[in-house]
Order: sequence, then C-alpha cells, then structure tokens
Amino acid sequence: MMGLRLAKAPSELLQVLCLGAHSDDIEIGCGGTLLELTRTFKNVAFSWVVFSAAGVRSKEAARGAELFTAGNKKQVLLKDFRDGFLPYTGSAVKEAFEKLKGQVQPEPHFHSLAGRCSPGSSPGFGPDLEHLPQSLNP
Repeated sequence: MMGLRLAKAPSELLQVLCLGAHSDDIEIGCGGTLLELTRTFKNVAFSWVVFSAAGVRSKEAARGAELFTAGNKKQVLLKDFRDGFLPYTGSAVKEAFEKLKGQVQPEPHFHSLAGRCSPGSSPGFGPDLEHLPQSLNP
C-alpha cells in the first residue's frame, strides 16, 4: 500500500468523512486506508455516512462502521434513500449533503468510486493533503 501523508501531526485530531452509497461501499472501497489512518493517528474522529441503508442494510452498515472505527470517536449517519435510485432523487440527496456540510468539518474525506478509495474535493469538503499518491488520484 502506498503511503498517504497528511499535513497533520500523528497526535493532532484528524476528522475523517466517509461517504458510501450502500452499506458495504466504505468498507470495501476505503477499509484499508481507514485502518491505516487509525494506526497512524492517535486521535481520529469519523463521520460515517451511508445513503442507502434501509431495513436490514442499516444493521450491516452500523456494524461495518463499528468495526472500522473501533476505539475512535464516531458519528454514524444512516440514510434510507431507496437502493439503486440515488441518481433519480438528486434534489433530496443534495439537501442531505447541504445539511451534512453544516455538521462536519473533515480533513480528508473519502468516497468509494470504481472500487477504490479516493480523497474527495467537493466544495465545502476540501481535503487537507500535503502529498497525494498518484494511485489515489480520482
């Protein structure tokens, strides 16, 4: 695994935003990176957001968040957008993001696209990266 160096000392608070469309997206797409961050940084606070986590998937999403953030501060937000319909509920999803921007100040935030962990760069959620390995470039 290539290293990810952040412009933070390992003793400073690192606030990480994890975004997933489905209950296993964060774990599959970013799990290794998240575990490495918890090994490197002593004070990590996670905001774990899953947008399609209704019914039985809610329990799965909560368990994944617990396993990957164990021993760290965390806020878990499980949304119940209909699975497979996120592209068709754009305004409701946008409203959820707008609300989230007022609650979370991440550095960095990660999302899973095409099966790989990628630092995000959407407005209001800018990563605090000193160096970004090319393998993580979206």
